[in-house]
Amino acid sequence: MTKKAKSPKIITALEIWRKTYCTLIPMAVTAGYLFAFLGYDFCFWNSENFGETLTSIITFVSIIISLFGVLLTILISAKDNSELIKYFLQKADKNAFIKAIKELILCGLSTVIVAAVLFGYDILNHNLVALLMAIGIFCLIRFSTLTYRFTNILLMLFVGEKKKIEKKEGKTISDEDLNKLNHMIG
Repeated sequence: MTKKAKSPKIITALEIWRKTYCTLIPMAVTAGYLFAFLGYDFCFWNSENFGETLTSIITFVSIIISLFGVLLTILISAKDNSELIKYFLQKADKNAFIKAIKELILCGLSTVIVAAVLFGYDILNHNLVALLMAIGIFCLIRFSTLTYRFTNILLMLFVGEKKKIEKKEGKTISDEDLNKLNHMIG
């Protein structure tokens, strides 16, 4: 018996997109803001609603972080009742999953801190405010894309369990679905 040589794995455009969209989208939006600021002197902080916008951003991020805290608790407590969740927790790359959660929380907290500092925009240097705006935009959009990724993982787990119960299929999760989950995580 001869071993079959493994062919090199071909990375598809979709796989590249899944690995990079959480960074590419925030970079593109931030570049757009910098272009508008440098080219057209576009200043968000000149809006009369700038303070309310910052308050809304802080509230939004706080609610999402709190929601994920609750969802993680549910996920962990449901592992004994759900074969799919138990399988995921056993087979998924735990380090990548934990890293993704930490990154989500870090981006959220960074967004809140930058927004809090921006409340003092009227006493800060014009260029410093522009830099803080760029950092804040990047952090907020990155937080949003990471939230989207994490939500997809949770939906796949919770909806996948429902499908399993309704169809009563033998295998809990396919290797392909497991690979998709691991790609979504990071």
